[in-house]
Order: sequence, then C-alpha cells, then structure tokens
Amino acid sequence: MIAKKVLAFIFVITFLILTCSCGPNSFPYNEKYTYPYRYADYGKEVVILKYEGNEKEVSVPDTLDGKPVTGIGAHAFEDNVTITSIEIPDGVRGIQTCAFAGCSSLSDFTIPDGVTYIDGCAFYGCTSLKAIEIPEGVTNIGRKTFYGCTSLEEITIPAGVTSVGDDAFFNTPWLDGQKDEFVVVGDGVLIDFNGLSSTIEIPDGVKSIGSAFKNCDFLTGIIIPDSVLAIGEYAFYNCSSLDYIKIPDGVTSIQAHAFFNCASLSNIDIPKSVKVMEDDIFAGCSDQLVISGEKGSMAQKYAEEEGIQFAKD
Repeated sequence: MIAKKVLAFIFVITFLILTCSCGPNSFPYNEKYTYPYRYADYGKEVVILKYEGNEKEVSVPDTLDGKPVTGIGAHAFEDNVTITSIEIPDGVRGIQTCAFAGCSSLSDFTIPDGVTYIDGCAFYGCTSLKAIEIPEGVTNIGRKTFYGCTSLEEITIPAGVTSVGDDAFFNTPWLDGQKDEFVVVGDGVLIDFNGLSSTIEIPDGVKSIGSAFKNCDFLTGIIIPDSVLAIGEYAFYNCSSLDYIKIPDGVTSIQAHAFFNCASLSNIDIPKSVKVMEDDIFAGCSDQLVISGEKGSMAQKYAEEEGIQFAKD
C-alpha cells in the first residue's frame, strides 16, 4: 500500500507541475471580485473561479486587475442555462473540472489553441453544443468531458492525444455515429468497441485502451497487442464473462477499476514492465482470482497488498 501511495503522489505532483501551474487547488492565491467574475489571483496570472453575470453572450477578458487570465476554474460556469456563446482568451492554458458542465444553452464555443489540458466533466451535459475542435497541445481528455452532449456531432481530436478518460464522449451523436469495430483516436487511443464477437484481437497500433470494453459482458477472450502501453480506467469494467487475460510486455500502467466486476476472471498475467497499478483494479472480481507475474514485480506487490493470490511465472 505504501508503494502505491508513493507512486500516486509522484504522479500527482508531476501532473500539477507540467499542466496545472494555474490551478486554484495547487498553489496559494487571493480571491478577488470584479463584476461579473470571482477570480484567483496568483500574483502574475489569474484564473476564473465563478461567473456571476446573466448575459447570453459572454466574452471572458484577456486580463483582470492587469493580469492575464490563464485558466477557467472548476465549476466556473456550471449550470448556467442562459449563456449561448462564450469566448475565452487566447492566454487560457487549462479548462478545469466541470467548468462548463450543465450549460445547456451553450451552442457556440471555441477552445483556444493555447489550451493544453481539459479536465473531467468540463462540458458535461452541454446539450446544445454541436461542434468542438480540441487544440493540438491537448494530450489528455478527462473522464466524462463531453458526456451527455446530445447535440455534439462534430469533434476534432488531435493526433497528440495519448489518453481519454472513462465515458469522455458517452451519449453524443459523434460517438454513436462511429461504425468501426474498434474506434481509435489520437495517438492510438482505443475508446470504443462496436463488435459482437465473444473473442477478439485488438488491432496492432493501439497504444492505450480507454473504457472501450465497458459492460461488454459477452466477451470471453481478448488478445492485447504488444503495441499497448497503458490500460485505462474502466477499460474492461463489468466484462463478467472474461476468464483469462495476458497483459503484454511493454504495458507500464493499469489504471483504477480496469477490471472491476470481472466476476469470471480467474487468472491474469501481468509483466514486470508494469510499474503503476492504481486502486480497485480488481474490485468485484472472484476470490479465486490469481495474478501471475515475476517475483519482486509490481504485480506481486499489488497482489500481496490487495490480498489476491499470486503465482510466479
């Protein structure tokens, strides 16, 4: 458990340093107010904390109190049903959790090219949003980012995206319109599966598995190619008929709930290349589950910490 906490701590600190230099929860700030904005003043830059106006068309200023606006904070515009369009300045680097969630009248929105991260649920339930272009600098799309955007028909995803969170595009016309058996976006991110076969082979070239197989309770066997580097959260959630799976050499991380409620899973082979294993990967699995791997590997440590049977390869 200590090892997992240390790894998790290192990951969080690295993420904050690289992507969230302006986040309200990261560094001390002074909260200020200039109608209609409450904002966090970090000394040299500011982040919008809350919009309190009633305009239909909103243009967020480039500066507040003479300092550049560099972020849209968590819940800043959440549940504002009046706004139809929002223009945010080019200096914004990040859009935080639920920033525009529930803005059900928002139909016109452009993400500036300078944005490098979009946190989970950022546009959750924006039911009037029809099209969105994600900037080239974005590499991660958070969980449920566009969940329930029931008018969203056009999404441009850059080639540099390396991870997509759970249900990021769930219940959007764009995702519903994807007809390929394996829906792959960005830099080899598998986000959805439209097949019906009980045994499948994921195509070579896929580098990350998102929640593509969530609730595929008919799957009994899966072959994962050597190209895969990461298994994302909820990747095989509720694949209740899956009995055995071999994780290929080269995979370095398995995220939370990846095999949650895989009730029939009796054995999983995890290579020594896996260095990060998050919480509750095997929650809801059988007490008979056996993790196979090398002595001294992360797989063995995880099995011992979680009280799961371990077998040396």
